[in-house]
Amino acid sequence: MTPSPFPRDKANIMNMNPSGRRSPIGCLFCIVVIVLGLVFFQRYLDRAGERRVIPDIVARISPGTGAGLADGIAVAVALDVSPSMADAVATKDGQAEPKIAIAKRVVVKAFQDIAEFADGVSNSTTVVAGLWAFSGNVLRVRPLSRPDKDSIQSEVDALHESGGTAIGEALIEAKIGLNEAGLARQYVILVTDGQSNMGPGPETVLEAYRRLPAPHQPSVYIVAFDITADLFSPLKNLGATVVEARDAKELQTAIDRIIYGDILVEKPD
Repeated sequence: MTPSPFPRDKANIMNMNPSGRRSPIGCLFCIVVIVLGLVFFQRYLDRAGERRVIPDIVARISPGTGAGLADGIAVAVALDVSPSMADAVATKDGQAEPKIAIAKRVVVKAFQDIAEFADGVSNSTTVVAGLWAFSGNVLRVRPLSRPDKDSIQSEVDALHESGGTAIGEALIEAKIGLNEAGLARQYVILVTDGQSNMGPGPETVLEAYRRLPAPHQPSVYIVAFDITADLFSPLKNLGATVVEARDAKELQTAIDRIIYGDILVEKPD
């Protein structure tokens, strides 16, 4: 009988006990490796499947051959109304308030600020804003039009939470609205407290954005409300600006900086 090249006192190297059987630790390690391998393989398949739909998304968001752009500012706001937005976070006075209530208040103020700006610029500069609400589905609450600071309050108040978080689809619908406006300076502001779990992923949609002619690629802002911005790091690599807001004060500050620092840079007359 040929002796084993591994002495009994080295059996632990093989993850075996002295009887020659594989130890429970070794078996557990193998199971973990197999599970992780399956997880990463499934992610690869999911990502490959998503990439295959990019041409379809490009077709949906394409402005069309020869579409021109007039001078002006178009702002598409997309607000998450998924169930988690009913959870509470701190307000500036230290009290707890549902995230959806805070976000609604911030969105209304943003529209009112844009409306005041539009009233102050020359008639040669068109300024429009629109609102989309998304959960598992996407609802166009207000088409891109001249902001009306009086009616926006009732429109936002009518929004209620529902299931799902379709961030990618919200980005698609917002871009379709921007195409309809046909203005040169295009912006998407998306406020969410969670990751996309329905429809195409936001990474896939932003990749589709990048396949559009440069003048038709909107600036994208993702406001991570009560969720770490690190979860949206892949979107940064695709050109989006990601801002984290942990409470009511930070959400208001984030939106103000986007509106006044990046979008409304033209001074009123």
